[in-house]
Amino acid sequence: MAMTTKSKYIVNFTYYDFHKFRLEVGIQDIYKLRPLGILPDHARVFYPNRLAELQDFCKENDEYHILSWMADGTRINSVRLGATFYYLCNGNPDPRLKCKDHLLWVVFETV
Repeated sequence: MAMTTKSKYIVNFTYYDFHKFRLEVGIQDIYKLRPLGILPDHARVFYPNRLAELQDFCKENDEYHILSWMADGTRINSVRLGATFYYLCNGNPDPRLKCKDHLLWVVFETV
């Protein structure tokens, strides 16, 4: 019988922690994306109507991945339908990396 275990690593979240998270996942800004021919809608974010364009961009540029910003404030390091905004990133693509309102956690699962 397979067994699933989960563990969470939670730390108090500060702006400095968010900055570390942003650097780890590699959230890109307009100045780095402009030469690649793709521009965010506002600051670093893309609106949901551009998800297909972002996915095509990531297929052509495999060093990039998409991070989803959900309505509850959670930023998930993978594509989630129904997100409020999306980011283009070129850092650690681990989909277990998440950030939400003063908490940063990683969930590890083993089967």
